Amino acid sequence: MTGNLALSVQTLARLSLSLVLDRFVLAAITGLLMSGTQYQELLSNRVFVAKMALLMLAGRSASWFHGQRSFQRLDRSAKLSMRLPALL
Repeated sequence: MTGNLALSVQTLARLSLSLVLDRFVLAAITGLLMSGTQYQELLSNRVFVAKMALLMLAGRSASWFHGQRSFQRLDRSAKLSMRLPALL
């Protein structure tokens, strides 16, 4: 197979965003259904609370990133905001 199969950042983001959003909603729904029966036990677990806090932080970071239209700019600030969540 020959040829250039590279995608631009904007194309890759557009293609993957709907897939990521669908999977995030599915994970949230199944997580709520699973934890709905034992919520007191889960909330007393510090690891579970920390995990939920990190998930919320990741969601807020992604919302902020897309709200700033960082894929259109791709400047230094946008590159930093793409790399920073990856470290978490």
